[in-house]
Parts: sequence; C-alpha cells; structure tokens
Amino acid sequence: MSDQQPSCSPVTTARLLGKRLLLERPQTAPTYLVCPPFKTTSCSYNDGHGNSYDLSSLALHNTNWVVLPQTGSKDQRYYIKVCKSLVPQSVLASAQPCFCPLQKLSGKDYKVKSTPYEYHFAVCGPVNTSVCPQGDKGTVASCQVEGTSHRIAARLLGKRLLLERPQTAPTYLVCPPFKTTSCSYNDGHGNSYDLSSLALHNTNWVVLPQTGSKDQRYYIKVCKSLVPQSGLWGCPSSAAACQKKGDKYVSLGEVKEGLQWESDVLVLKYTDGASCPASDQKRTTIIRFKCDREKVDSKPTLITALEDCIYNFVWFTAAACPLNTTEHGDCRVTNPATGHLFDLNALTQSKGYTVYDNEDLRKMYRLNVCGPVEM
Repeated sequence: MSDQQPSCSPVTTARLLGKRLLLERPQTAPTYLVCPPFKTTSCSYNDGHGNSYDLSSLALHNTNWVVLPQTGSKDQRYYIKVCKSLVPQSVLASAQPCFCPLQKLSGKDYKVKSTPYEYHFAVCGPVNTSVCPQGDKGTVASCQVEGTSHRIAARLLGKRLLLERPQTAPTYLVCPPFKTTSCSYNDGHGNSYDLSSLALHNTNWVVLPQTGSKDQRYYIKVCKSLVPQSGLWGCPSSAAACQKKGDKYVSLGEVKEGLQWESDVLVLKYTDGASCPASDQKRTTIIRFKCDREKVDSKPTLITALEDCIYNFVWFTAAACPLNTTEHGDCRVTNPATGHLFDLNALTQSKGYTVYDNEDLRKMYRLNVCGPVEM
C-alpha cells in the first residue's frame, strides 16, 4: 500500500480567508428567482363557432423570435415573444440580477437617414422634434419623415409602446379547421382527371350573378373549404361555397364527398349548408366541370338558384379534360392541359437541404429535390 498522498488539481476553485470561503471562479445556478417580472396571457382562443386555436408551440421557452428587416439597415433586428414578455438573454447566460441599460439612452432624440426618409425616435420617452406632432392620441415615440410629411410609427401610452401599424406573422396555427377532398378522378376506362389547378391557395373564386342584385356575389372553393379573407368576411369557416348578399353571408354547402362522374361530366357537390328559406332542407351547391381545351383561364358561372336552396354552377375549363401524361424525365414534366413545362432542376442542391424543428432544435430533417441526400 502506497503512502503517497493524492495529488491536488492544479485548478484552484476556492480559498479560505479566515472563516470565509472565497470562490476563485464564481459559480452560477440558473433560477427564475433572479429573472425580472414578466407578463403572460392565454395563447388559446375559441371563435364561438366550434373552432379552437392554440399558439403555445410558438411561445419559445428560453429564447425569443428574431426578425431581420427585408430592407434597410443590416444591423437592425426585432425581438418578438408570443403570449409572454421577452426572455432577457443576458440574464439566462449569467444568472445575475439585471437592469435596463436603455435608460442611459433616454432624454434625447435620435435621427437616422435612409433616402428618401428620416427616422426620428426616442428611448424610454417622447421625441422632442417638432416634425412629429404629438396630437391627442398619446406621446409620439417614433416617426418617419419624408419632405414635409410625416408618419407616426409608435406612441407612448403611459409606460406602454403602441405600434401605429400592427405587425403580422403568417402561420397555419391561426387558420380555422378546413375540409378537403380528392381533386382527382378515374372513370374506369383509362381516363384520369385532376382539378388541382383550380384549387386556389390563398384566395377563392368569386362569381357575380349575370342578372339580379349588384350587391350579391358567390365565393367558391374547389375540393376544400373557403379561405378566410381580410376585412369584412362572414362566410362560415366550414363552407366551401358561400353567398354574400349585402352584409349577410350564407353557407351554400360544405365538403362532404369527392368528384363524381355524371352524364359524361365531372360533378362536385357541396351539401349541408344553411337552412333553405322555404323548406327544412339544407342548401346545396352543384358544380359541373365540362372539358374545353380552349378555356385555360376561365371562371365558373351561376346557372340556376332553385328556390334559394340548390345552386347550380357550370365551369368550362381545360382542367376538366382527360390527362395525357407527359413526363420528360430529368425532373421535368409538362401540364397537358396548358402545355406549360415545369422544370425543378434549379431546386436540386449538391448537399441537399437541412430543416430544423421549430420546437426541438435537436431534431433536423434532410431532404433534396430530384437528387440524393448527402449523409
């Protein structure tokens, strides 16, 4: 058995000074107790029509969303938090009590020039420049000036900063639930049909009646529910066809089944709409798609509205013609209805694409377009 004493680590972490223990390298212990007070609000919402929304997955836990401006100064960025106050990154890193360093910048105006504009703003207070009138809405904290005109960007209301132009962030999480059905059909005799080209992505087909009230219109979607539009919009979220008459919106049917083949034409039916005015039935929309290879850019037409209960539309379109598959290989294909050639070769990357999971950054996905994935 050896009498040799174990050697000490060459790194000193603490020393004794009398009865006090002094840490050579101050240790940190992350804890919420040293974090500044923060505010939260509910990230869920119910619209009263049976649709629930939840943005909790966008409320990052230990970090903030960082937004870079598409134009302007490259050293400018915005930090955004969803449903709660921003997370101070310096506090998380050091676990030290924090303070607001921006207070040192208050008490003066700042001006930034970017032709043809001038931007005036103040930190933790109002601007003093006369080019931005204070008005009666509050205290101007930031404004944009072009020549003799100005545009207020933000105001101070007490200790709150109010943006004059609310920012938007498109996300599927706030979209209402929608119904879809297959937009393709095979007639059993070797002919295939596909109406996907008529299923608009961010908007709806608008049909004006050929006769009758001028303030009346119809909104139609192909193979899926209507897309909610900005402004005054009252069509039910589940409707695939809707009538607007004045300020009143009425569902003309929902997606229940896919394409059908009737009397040598493709037929799409939307059922279970609002109640019919003269019966206990529900309103129904029937759209008949007729092949016309000359109608590449066409719209549906309202034919009849039987007792404001059954609405018949006809649509002459090249999309309703049988498909003739035209594949060229090499990641290229031609739309047989329009003759347009789609070439996806420009999307092929030698190393492929890497996509990270928004909720768990440890997860990533590798993919490529018309090419192998390098592992």
